[in-house]
Amino acid sequence: ASPYTPLCGSTSCYIDRYVVGASVVAGESVVVCPLEPRGCRWVEVHVTSNDAPAALDAVRLLSARALFRSYDAYHAEPDGAFACASDALLTKIWKVGIDTTRSCAEDTAIDGPCRERGQWTGDTLAVTLPNVVAAYNDVRIIKITLLQSSAAANAEGVISGNCPEGGVNCDYALIWFVGASKYLEATGDFAALKLLMPRARKCMDYFLSPACYKSGVGFTFTQGAVIDWGYIDNHAFAVSVPLNALMQSALA
Repeated sequence: ASPYTPLCGSTSCYIDRYVVGASVVAGESVVVCPLEPRGCRWVEVHVTSNDAPAALDAVRLLSARALFRSYDAYHAEPDGAFACASDALLTKIWKVGIDTTRSCAEDTAIDGPCRERGQWTGDTLAVTLPNVVAAYNDVRIIKITLLQSSAAANAEGVISGNCPEGGVNCDYALIWFVGASKYLEATGDFAALKLLMPRARKCMDYFLSPACYKSGVGFTFTQGAVIDWGYIDNHAFAVSVPLNALMQSALA
C-alpha cells in the first residue's frame, strides 16, 4: 500500500488517501503510514471499496500507534522529569510539552512536525531551547541551529531567520544572540561560542549602524520582523517596541 493524493483539508486536518491493492487476501493484515510526518491528536479512519463493498464488514483496524521519527537522543524518555502530586494537570502539561518538543526535533529543531518543518531561528531559540535544556542532557540540535543560521547570514551579516531557505527577520536574528547566551549557560561550550563570535560581531555591527538603527529612535518596522507582523502594514515607520526590547536583550 502507498499514499495517494495527500492534501491539507483545512488548517487542522490532513487527509491522506491510501490505495490497497487487490492482491490482499482475506485475513491478511496491511500496514499503512504516511511518507511525511503528521502531528496530530486524533486519527479518523474511513474504509471504502468500489470493487467489493460487501467485504467491508470484515475490515478491522488492528492497531494505531505513533511512530516518533525524532532526533535519536530523544527517542527514549527524557533525562529531566516533572510531576506535581497536588495538580495532575500540571504533570500532563509537562508531558504534552515534552512530546511536542520531541516531535519538533529531527536532524535539527523544526517549527512543527508537519507543514514546512523549517528551522526557524526564533522558534528554536525562544521556545525549543528552554524545553530541551529542561528535558535532555543532549542539546546538540540547539548548537546546529546556532551554527547553521549564522552561516546562512546575508551580505550585511544579519543572522538568517530560517534555514535552509534563508531570509532576514531582525527579531529572530536578535533572539539568536539571546539563544547563544542561553546555550553557553546550559553547556559551557566556549569553543562553539568562539566560532560564532565573528558572525555575531558582524551582525551586531550592522544592527548598530545608521543604515539599520536610527539615532534617537532605534528600530522601526522597516527592518522586517515576525513579531507584530500584523501591525506592520499600516505602521511601517513606527518605532518597534519589540525590536528595541530584543536589541537590549541581545546587548546584555
